Amino acid sequence: MNRVVLFSDVHGNIVGLREIFREIVKLENVMYIVCCGDYFGYDAGADDVFDLFDKFNVIMLKGDHEEYLVKLNNDEKSKMPHQIINETYDWLRLNLSQENFNRLLNLKTNCSIKLNHEYSLYACHAGPDNLSSRTCATDVPIRKLRETYSNLEENIVVFGHHHTHHILLMDNKLLINCASVGMRKNDDICSYTIIEYDEEKIVILQKSFEYNIDEAEKLAVERGIPRL
Repeated sequence: MNRVVLFSDVHGNIVGLREIFREIVKLENVMYIVCCGDYFGYDAGADDVFDLFDKFNVIMLKGDHEEYLVKLNNDEKSKMPHQIINETYDWLRLNLSQENFNRLLNLKTNCSIKLNHEYSLYACHAGPDNLSSRTCATDVPIRKLRETYSNLEENIVVFGHHHTHHILLMDNKLLINCASVGMRKNDDICSYTIIEYDEEKIVILQKSFEYNIDEAEKLAVERGIPRL
């Protein structure tokens, strides 16, 4: 079986992210690794997040937090939903290399992967046309899901934004929230999703496990990241 690994919403949780990659290296035939956006903010990961992604050739997609960074870089500070986003922008300018900061400003919003003759995968942060869409939660009416995702050609749609795992069947599509690495209401759980596939079938595995939250908190203090 080949594999695609997907996760989202790292939010600076470099400690949890390292744990996920310790699990990924145990897997065989990993063809793609995709992160569905929101890389920084709240925990203290910085260039070390990019170091991991570059080592494993991760496909990086834009999240709403990266969209906020673009606006702040264009001096649109009045349009931020929370003051901490402004503070995180200032912190990132000091703690990311210029090269990596520029990469954040120029991420693509989606990717498409052909799995086999029957299934293809579309990945984004939330909605295809809205990086802050709330359609990625579990309690969204089917009418709204259809408005958001039915026009996509792919029959598997993966997103993050809402930070918990779920799988929904919408008509002929599977809607998968691959869940978050960080920012899960201060718990010590990080999550990811594996899609296994061959020419005959697909299998979806959603996994969560603990990371060392004390280590993450210590690093946040040492690096002075703005916190909620």
